[in-house]
Amino acid sequence: MKRLLAPLVAAFLWGGQLPAQSLTGNSVSPTSGVFLESNPLGASIQWDGHALGRATPSYLSLLKPGRHTVVLTKKGYQSWSRTLDLEPGKIVVIPVNLDPSTVTLAFPENDQLWQSGQSMPSEGKEFSIPSGPWELKTVNGKVHIDPIFPDQGLLEATAWSIPVLSTLSILATLGDATVNRGQAFPFSPATVTSWGLTLGDIAWAFSLKASKIRFLHASHAIPAPLPQARHVASTLFREGKDFLLAGKLEAAAANFTRLTHDYPDSQQTPGAWFFLARIHAIQGERTLALSEFRLVADVLQQSTYYDKACKAAADLEQASGDDIQALYHLQHMAFLDPLFSRPEIEHQILVLEDKMRVPR
Repeated sequence: MKRLLAPLVAAFLWGGQLPAQSLTGNSVSPTSGVFLESNPLGASIQWDGHALGRATPSYLSLLKPGRHTVVLTKKGYQSWSRTLDLEPGKIVVIPVNLDPSTVTLAFPENDQLWQSGQSMPSEGKEFSIPSGPWELKTVNGKVHIDPIFPDQGLLEATAWSIPVLSTLSILATLGDATVNRGQAFPFSPATVTSWGLTLGDIAWAFSLKASKIRFLHASHAIPAPLPQARHVASTLFREGKDFLLAGKLEAAAANFTRLTHDYPDSQQTPGAWFFLARIHAIQGERTLALSEFRLVADVLQQSTYYDKACKAAADLEQASGDDIQALYHLQHMAFLDPLFSRPEIEHQILVLEDKMRVPR
């Protein structure tokens, strides 16, 4: 885990979102900015009806002032929307608690839950299931839970209607062949209609079966830690910071690493990555530290750590001779963190631009 490339992890978990994004073509007049931060993390963002292809937490910069609509969506949670009135030159932080859109069940006395013939460990977990009818039963001490297909009654009806219609059609065909022997087309309209109904019933049965397969594929019990287990993330984070203050870097890194691995959509995850980067920087692992600072600055853009991560990444990039990336991160700071002042950062930008001979 220590050598894990943080950006690759983030790309896998959050869909590879891009750095702070501009949503206006006007860069001269004062613009606005928004930090969108959801609990849990990883909600997809729509801005003014357009999917951005990125997820929370995210910093949207260079926004056109005025009224905008934002929608957050995440599987298993109700969508959230709000209309924002952005003021020129202002940056706002929007914290959002997403409400589950599913029913939650737990089975504390059973260590396995079975669905569609497959078992899932249930110890220490709860299961979110989509709304709708489900069948819950115990067989030989095993708990089985399966969704009930809405058209199951119709599908079962075809199991007897197809044989009945087929039998009638065959009998009618044999009768016509006997009575109307020698005719060019011996089959009566009733027989033709009977075969039409039979074939239609077969086609309908196949359609229902295909619909059921799609339904079962989409209806799964989603395991998650029990509510009390979710507090482990907060505990790991708090203890990790205490270890860090006490100078116990290895113990702190172990806590933060476990948090990022076991609770990737926790609100503490961006902070855990930031403190891992600090630890690795202290230990002299500058390449690893830089990848983790960039992860927080470019992907997990939480307002608490965004400016710190941008500045730390820029300092490491400048030290390694990557002046272009250093300039980029300095220019995209939001200045919500009181640790940094614009004159200080503007001076560092000037030094870099003079070094690169970039005209202002």
